[in-house]
Amino acid sequence: MEEKVNTKADLIRLFFLYSAISIPVVNSKKEIAGFLSKQDIIASSGMMEDLNMGIQRVIEHHLNTVDRENINSLNLLLQNFSRTKKIPVIDQKGKIIDTWQRGQLISAWEGEEETKYPDLFDKLLVGVVVTDTSGKIVYLNPAAASMATEKGKKKGRNLSEVFLVNLELEPILNKKVGNLIFDAAPMVDGVIYIIRKGE
Repeated sequence: MEEKVNTKADLIRLFFLYSAISIPVVNSKKEIAGFLSKQDIIASSGMMEDLNMGIQRVIEHHLNTVDRENINSLNLLLQNFSRTKKIPVIDQKGKIIDTWQRGQLISAWEGEEETKYPDLFDKLLVGVVVTDTSGKIVYLNPAAASMATEKGKKKGRNLSEVFLVNLELEPILNKKVGNLIFDAAPMVDGVIYIIRKGE
């Protein structure tokens, strides 16, 4: 994507083009630095000269910074997906670097590199969790995230810290295929399917 948002007017058009209520802004490492709220931007656009304000100045004045431990910021961004399937992502200079689906936003929020998992598992209604060889979560789909007993950051944490599950006592599938172990664990809200990388 090579498009660029130059002014506040361009940003307002972008909100309406994507039916977005907030747009993530990423830093040079592609980490979410914060988001711009459509409501804030429109409310501050009372005069014509406001619409011509440069995007870097808009970001400077209106960026809502995020705290990764505060789930409310993530929830504000996720509200976009009740209206649209993809939202634009801009860098701090206003360049539109990508459009994200829900799973890509969650992966970026958790600090995970973009993977193939969102495309494979995000739309499933059952929970899917992928862990590394040590049992640390590297991906979880939205259904699994909604079943987690622990709030806040989930990726990089042990499965047992985030979910009330003990695979040593309650394995259901425990099937090995290549270097992957496929398992399932009963939960109060259903079953989560776990893909563990074997040793």
